[in-house]
Amino acid sequence: MNVYSPVTTDGIPNLHAIRRKRNEILAISIVVFLFILTFSALAWYFYANPRIDPSHCGERLAGYYRGWGGRKVSDSQLEKLTHVIYSSAVMDTNGNVTFGNKEELFMELQNKSRSVNPDLKVLVAIGSGSYKSVDFMVETEKNETFIHSITSFISKYDIDGVELQWKHYPGSVASKQLQLIRNLRAALINLADSQNRTSPYVLAVSLPSTEWPSNNGVSLDHLLEHVDFVNVASFDYSISPGPFAPLYSTNHTKDKHFSKDTKNVDYTLKSQACQTKQWSKINMGVGFYGRSWKNVLEPDQVRNELAWTSGSMDIKGDTVQWRNLKNQQKEDSESVNPHIWDSENKEYISFENERSLAEKAKYAVEKNLGGITISMLDFDDDNDTLLNAVASVDLCKGYVERKNRMEYRCEDIFVDI
Repeated sequence: MNVYSPVTTDGIPNLHAIRRKRNEILAISIVVFLFILTFSALAWYFYANPRIDPSHCGERLAGYYRGWGGRKVSDSQLEKLTHVIYSSAVMDTNGNVTFGNKEELFMELQNKSRSVNPDLKVLVAIGSGSYKSVDFMVETEKNETFIHSITSFISKYDIDGVELQWKHYPGSVASKQLQLIRNLRAALINLADSQNRTSPYVLAVSLPSTEWPSNNGVSLDHLLEHVDFVNVASFDYSISPGPFAPLYSTNHTKDKHFSKDTKNVDYTLKSQACQTKQWSKINMGVGFYGRSWKNVLEPDQVRNELAWTSGSMDIKGDTVQWRNLKNQQKEDSESVNPHIWDSENKEYISFENERSLAEKAKYAVEKNLGGITISMLDFDDDNDTLLNAVASVDLCKGYVERKNRMEYRCEDIFVDI
């Protein structure tokens, strides 16, 4: 007789007991299976949707959103950000600020942001294109109108702050531009006090990748004294076929020492950090898009990314969103400067991908920058592939040890420091 089988007193197996034992084993197996399945699903979710909150050390992960021409902003995107910047409000020729016909798009973004991530700062960028940029706000008769319009605009829409878009660096009117920033900062402080606001309003400025001129009587330090941070457009460097946002000069040495080539992320951010010594107020800008050029001559050396030429042909660099690139064959996706070369159609596309953006996020940590600003959230794919790549890097890593330390070698760059 099988000693492991339940038996009756008559030596006949107890079928009811056997079934009950089998059911218990099956139930335990199902519970274990569901536990493993749930654990695996959660592990995969947090792997695919990293959420390393940079705000606890004062770092920033910001993203522009315009609400048209791409995807809708998602909960998973807003959860990862410290600042979301609606792009953009517009100004009329009298200095009045409005959303134009895009008010509904902003309200949708704001309501979702407040619901998903209450700690998220909702900002509005003001100025779109050269005509509506801050450059023309310095006229004396419009200065006060503009500042009053900004404060009324903030109060009306319950906005956490604004970003001013400087499309061009200051020239002969530099002192007036700086005074505008000072006056606006003072007005925002007064507005917050009058409302008993617990946190101050945010004032940011976006800057192009070109160097700040040293001959206009106003240094970059002066600007940074009055703003919370600057978003630097450290991408989209090429006006002809070439890397979209090279981290270093294409001629840099293995030790990555400074190069005279100015069309790269390292030069742009290094020059500003060395001028100001206020690296914590500088956000590295990254693009979730690329550039496509038609009628491009095949280079002599395809892989070194140095020999792309256009000849005397009709070249047009079109914007290509990552979400529209993802399904294409990325023949050089392992490169730090990824690109697609379609030899048959003579098309060259340079862009950012997961690897190149992760490298830039690591660079921001290594150089102790204040954060990263994305342009645009709309351009990512529905799986948040690029945002996840950026957010997977802990911007607060080693922050306590490095927060007061300059990580650039400024002696080998020709700036006033």
